[in-house]
Amino acid sequence: MSSDKVLYVNPETKDVIATGNVGIGVTNPTSKLHVNGSIRTSGGLAPSAFWTTTATSADSKILFYDNGGDNWCGFGADTSGNWWLRTGLTTTNLMIVKSNGNVGIGTTNPQAKLHVNGTFYAPGCVVQTVSEIFYTSTQTSSQTFSESVLKLNITPKYASSKIVVIVQYQYQMNSSGASGGHTQIRRDGVIDSASALSSTFHYDVNGTNIYGSSIATATYVALNTSQTLMAVWTKCFPSSTFLVGTTDNGGKSMMIIREIAQ
Repeated sequence: MSSDKVLYVNPETKDVIATGNVGIGVTNPTSKLHVNGSIRTSGGLAPSAFWTTTATSADSKILFYDNGGDNWCGFGADTSGNWWLRTGLTTTNLMIVKSNGNVGIGTTNPQAKLHVNGTFYAPGCVVQTVSEIFYTSTQTSSQTFSESVLKLNITPKYASSKIVVIVQYQYQMNSSGASGGHTQIRRDGVIDSASALSSTFHYDVNGTNIYGSSIATATYVALNTSQTLMAVWTKCFPSSTFLVGTTDNGGKSMMIIREIAQ
């Protein structure tokens, strides 16, 4: 090969040998290979191929295709210096890294170092919270447990999650002897004796319109992602009536259920 040749094809090995910078679509290449336009490769990267492009007025990107070319994923940068991740199954970015360092998932304008628009799974984090304030009440004089108005549904997002139930409730007792009330938190009507805590009130004196407030808690493993009902069940000791919910003195009750990722 003479010294004046800058591009040479070896006829035996089919190798392309170049001296200096090589430009495709550009007359003044500034690097060893300078392409003005798009590049597509195949075969050597089988079963996948990629295509990349750079431009001054559009996103620069690298896309990885399957052999058929119908499905792809890729990343790129826009003209503002933001990085994005996208697939061929979506027309919007799955994730974006802004030039200020904020990362967005499900949002194109993250307002914090990590901004997630939607649910996410991280052990120890609260996945969802449902709550309700109760303006009605249940009164019982039975010594057998029955469901009260203090109840709330939750549909877990993950079967492995922990479900924590907290109830702050008002009660009113009317007794004619040593008596009291008893509460339990049950899931779909069943109490888990290993984790559901009960509250008990016992009075050794007669009395009417005895008011009070208490907290009951229970913890369950979700087990599935079906809707489940958490409810307070109540019963009385002999010679009394027991009211929970909204009492005559205006007291109201609240139930909070949290799903916590495990």
